Amino acid sequence: MNSRIEILFRDEHFIAVDKPVGMIVHRGPNTDKSQQVLLQTLRDQIGQHVFPVHRLDQPTSGIVLFGLSATAAATLVDLFTNHQICKYYQTIARGWLHPKGCLRNPLLPLRARIDFEESLNKNDYQEAITRFITIRWFEGPWKIDGFLPARFSLIEASPQTGRWHQIRRHLKHIAHPILGDYRHGDPRCNAWLESKCQTDTMMLSAVYLKFTHPFTKQIVEIRGHRHQAFDDVVNFLSPFSVSIDPSKLPPQPIGQLVS
Repeated sequence: MNSRIEILFRDEHFIAVDKPVGMIVHRGPNTDKSQQVLLQTLRDQIGQHVFPVHRLDQPTSGIVLFGLSATAAATLVDLFTNHQICKYYQTIARGWLHPKGCLRNPLLPLRARIDFEESLNKNDYQEAITRFITIRWFEGPWKIDGFLPARFSLIEASPQTGRWHQIRRHLKHIAHPILGDYRHGDPRCNAWLESKCQTDTMMLSAVYLKFTHPFTKQIVEIRGHRHQAFDDVVNFLSPFSVSIDPSKLPPQPIGQLVS
């Protein structure tokens, strides 16, 4: 039986919903026919067509916007393309990040990554910028990756560009992979997550969107929430919250090419 989708915002032009973990936004050539798809589920739930504007990765939960007409969807696509929509995600990463930072690592597009016959050079990379702030640091009595104690950071990340798996790849590149990320993460951290928190869910949720409504010209703020497994992990780590001296953290590498 299909799950009912939570609606976070709706007017005559747009609708924003909370995408559950594991659900794909729209059907692709390799989608299993039995797999629940957000676009079709929402269409059936509200009784009208919806038009996709952007997407979230299957293991990522959070806010997804749709147009309620092709014209409305096109205006939102323009806003995303021109970086006029502010997007914020929360995630839990391995290690301690700085209180705030900006990652500027150029990334390969998906097409270049899977085209093994293509000779890659610097021109194949795309500009990619992710800003972040650290909300909390944790330190616990667990040995992961040969190190004791284990350290984690709860961060809020805002991608300034829209590259494939951008936040996930940027954090991996600076050796702070996301917990539960089975494509770009650390297998030992993921094994710890399963063992201690009984979940294999990726700790990444789109929690906030802000933009100027293209028709009413009003500021629209849409607030979502983290998925339940994410909250459970934060609750598990909360007794191990710590205060740190940021001046003692090593500098974070930025600006290197990332495959």
